[in-house]
Amino acid sequence: MEIWHWMFIVEVILLLLLTFGSYYARRLDMDKHHIMTYTAIIGQVLVFTFYMRPRILFLISRGFVSELLIIHAILGLTTIFLSLFLAYMFLKDKNDYDLTKLRYTRPIMILTYFMWLATFTFGTIIYFRAHILR
Repeated sequence: MEIWHWMFIVEVILLLLLTFGSYYARRLDMDKHHIMTYTAIIGQVLVFTFYMRPRILFLISRGFVSELLIIHAILGLTTIFLSLFLAYMFLKDKNDYDLTKLRYTRPIMILTYFMWLATFTFGTIIYFRAHILR
């Protein structure tokens, strides 16, 4: 199995972690929510740093620049930065879940989750175009 197949499996696992993390947030089980979402964020940062960034730079250097790749890259970077911002907001005041903070961070969390889904979708399309449908 080649590296991009493994990366696709890792991305599916990270998305499942994030999805289950949001499920536990709705059930107000914040410990499980944080474990799953922080794991997904750290995993995504590692995948981006060591696989996606070099791969995107390689594809661009070979002239494989498409609107879909640009949208995927910009959306993915924005999602990673929003995820890191949210993690920072809650890690700096550990176990401080006041309603004011939740009131203004919850919409950002929901937006970030849907951006993560959109990024995953675009990445899946790129994956199938580049590796499966060739």
